[in-house]
Amino acid sequence: MRHIAARLGLALLAALAFGGANGQQLTTNFDNIATLPAAGWVFTNNSVGLGSANWFQGNSAVFGSQAGVATSYLGGNFNAAAFGGNISLWALTPTLTNLQNGQTLTFYTRTEPGAPAADRLEVRLSTNGGSSNVGANDTTVGDFTTVLTTINPALTLAGYPQAWTLQTVTLSGLPVGANTGRIGFRYFVTNTSANADYIGIDTVNVTGSAIASDLSVTKTHVGNFSQGQTGATYTITVSNAAAAGATDGSTVTVTDTLPAGLTATAISGTGWTCPQPAGPCTRSDALAAGSAYPPLTLTVNVGAAAASPQVNNVTVSGGGDVTPGNNTASDSTVITAAAPDLTITSTHTGSFAPGSSGGAFLLTVTNIGNAPTFGTVTVVDTLGPGMSATAISGAGWTCTLATRTCTRSDALAPSASYPVITVTVSVASNAPSTLTNSATVSGGGETNVSNDTGNDIVAAAALIVPTLSETMLVVMSMLLGLMALVGVRRRRN
Repeated sequence: MRHIAARLGLALLAALAFGGANGQQLTTNFDNIATLPAAGWVFTNNSVGLGSANWFQGNSAVFGSQAGVATSYLGGNFNAAAFGGNISLWALTPTLTNLQNGQTLTFYTRTEPGAPAADRLEVRLSTNGGSSNVGANDTTVGDFTTVLTTINPALTLAGYPQAWTLQTVTLSGLPVGANTGRIGFRYFVTNTSANADYIGIDTVNVTGSAIASDLSVTKTHVGNFSQGQTGATYTITVSNAAAAGATDGSTVTVTDTLPAGLTATAISGTGWTCPQPAGPCTRSDALAAGSAYPPLTLTVNVGAAAASPQVNNVTVSGGGDVTPGNNTASDSTVITAAAPDLTITSTHTGSFAPGSSGGAFLLTVTNIGNAPTFGTVTVVDTLGPGMSATAISGAGWTCTLATRTCTRSDALAPSASYPVITVTVSVASNAPSTLTNSATVSGGGETNVSNDTGNDIVAAAALIVPTLSETMLVVMSMLLGLMALVGVRRRRN
C-alpha cells in the first residue's frame, strides 16, 4: 500500500494536478529522491562554509523510514557544512497553485535516539509563484519570508523529536484567495562544531482543505416605479459570509434577468467588467470573508403598459462558492399607472410701487408626471389686496379678465411647460407694503393635487411724498434765486 501511495503522489507531482477545495494538493513519500527534481522539487545548499552533502536518500542504518521501505525518507546531516560552519539546507516543494488560508500541511520528522548534537528545522512559505529564490547564503531566505513552523527553534540538545512525530500546520496569513507558491523545508543549524546531527523528513502532504467561500447576492430599489418611467435604478450587492473563506480567484459572475416590463439601459460598478446594457458582470479579485464587492447599479426603463409588480431576478456564481442556496435574489417592484402631474409657478416683472401700473405676474404650468395631460387644464389667478388686473393672456390660452381664469385642452407632454400666462396689474396708492399673488392649476387628468398652487410675494416700493415744510423750503429757494437774477439784469441796464 505504501508503494501505491508513493507512485500516486509522484504522478500528482509530475502532472501538477491539484484538486478542488477539499482535494489533495501534494503528496510525496521520498521513496526515490532522485526522481523528485523532475517532479518539481528543488534542493539547494546555502551552507557556509559549504560541506560535502546535500539532502540524501534516508540511511536505514541510522533509523528507518516512517512507513514503507526503510530508506524511503529525506535525510540531512552535519556534512551539509564544513566543521564549524552554518547549515542552511533547503528542500522546496513543487509549485502549488491553490494555496489558501485554512489548508493543512502535514509531515513527519525525527532525529536519532540520544542525538549527540542539536538540530533545527524551519518550514517556510513563498507566495511568489514558482520562485525558488532562497537568497545567496546561510543568513538569507529570499522569497521564503513566511515562517509556518520551527522545530527546536532554540537549538537545544534533545529538543528535536527522537522518534517519527507528525507535524501539522494550518496555513494562515496568506493574501486572500488562491495563491501560487512553494513550501520550503530549511535544515538550519549554526556552528556545526557544537550542533547538527542528523534529521529525516517523511510523508509530506498538503491538503486543499481551505474554507470555501459563501457568496450571496441582494437586489434593492427605492420607492415605486411608474409606467413609462426612464432611468429607474436597482442596486446589486455581492457579499461573502463572515464564517466563510475568501474567494479562490476564479471568476465571479453576476447575471440579472429582467421581466418583460423592464428594459436595461446600463449596468456598472467599480471593479466590475460589464457588457452593456445588461451584463452579465464579472471580476476575479479575491473577496475576503465578511466583505462585499462594490455594488452594481442597474438602470432600466419601465414599459408604458408594464404590469405591477415587476419581479427582477439576479444570481451570483463562481469564486469557489460551494453553497448555492443563497446565490439568487428577487426584487418585486410596484409599478404605478402613468399619469400627468401639473405644477404652477408665479413670478413677477415690472414696477409694483403704490399708484403704479404695468407690473405683471408670469404664470407657468409644467407637467412633472410621466404621461401627457388630457382634457381641459384650468388656471385661476388670485390677486391680493391693493392690486387689480388690467389684462390677462397667454399663447394658446383662452382667458377671461373678470375672473382671471385661463383654459386650454391641448395635451402637455411629460417634463414640458405650456406658454406663459401674463397677468398685468395696477397697484393702488394705498397698497400694503407686501403684495401677494396666488395661482392654481387643475384638470388635465392629473391625480396629485398637492402641488397645484404657486405663490409670489412682492415688496411694494413706497412713493416719496414731500411734507409741507419741505415744499415751502423749495418754493422760497426758487423765489430767492429769481430775485437775484432780476437784480443782476437791472445793474447791467
